[in-house]
Amino acid sequence: MNSRLEGKTAVITGASEGIGKRLVEQMAIRDVHVYALARRKDALEAVAQSAGGRVEAFSVDVSDPGQVEGFFKGLDNCGVIPDILVNNAGVGSFDHVEDTPIEEWDRMIAVNLSGAFYMVKHAVRLMKQRRSGTILNVNSVAGKQPFKNATAYCASKYGLTGLTAVMREELRKLNIRVIGIHPGAIASTWWEKFPDPDSKPFDRMLQVDDVVDSILNALELPDHAVQEEIVIRFVGGNF
Repeated sequence: MNSRLEGKTAVITGASEGIGKRLVEQMAIRDVHVYALARRKDALEAVAQSAGGRVEAFSVDVSDPGQVEGFFKGLDNCGVIPDILVNNAGVGSFDHVEDTPIEEWDRMIAVNLSGAFYMVKHAVRLMKQRRSGTILNVNSVAGKQPFKNATAYCASKYGLTGLTAVMREELRKLNIRVIGIHPGAIASTWWEKFPDPDSKPFDRMLQVDDVVDSILNALELPDHAVQEEIVIRFVGGNF
């Protein structure tokens, strides 16, 4: 397959399922060397095996700054500078503001916002050596539009919107592209974590490949061009 991504190196978080898993598979097809990160090493290794020898699996909890730093130190020690970072790891639960457990607030901020910050902090230190690279943050329409009973989730995603915007302005001078994608609801395994998943209106959701194709289209642009922000949702709107 002819691709501008051929021969590049990518780091993808949340790579064991859903968007992350599919993106790893599609990157490998395009001859990208992928470092696939997630907490579940067994699931990651299955992804790596199915995608072929272009994928390396690493068990990393992005909410743990020590684990993130250790991963990037390993890359640096091997002389690896990633061309692409995709911050895809994310968690979610939904409650009214007064019913939101503090531990759930902390978990969503830690993974959805702080995790992206930790990854970017270390990736940029490597990318700036070559004065090039692309960082793509997988956000949500909940980072642009408030939803009832989604206090912590919206807060974490609005925070990621702000982080992405600041990164974009700071990193332009280093020729590092920064992209934010805001998908609507996606018919994926993510919903299995919630009560009564079979009741969800999957026929009114995006498919995983819809989002992955949008990500790949943005990454495939020439290095001098950047699609800074992408909003993609089911044509009928939010369910």
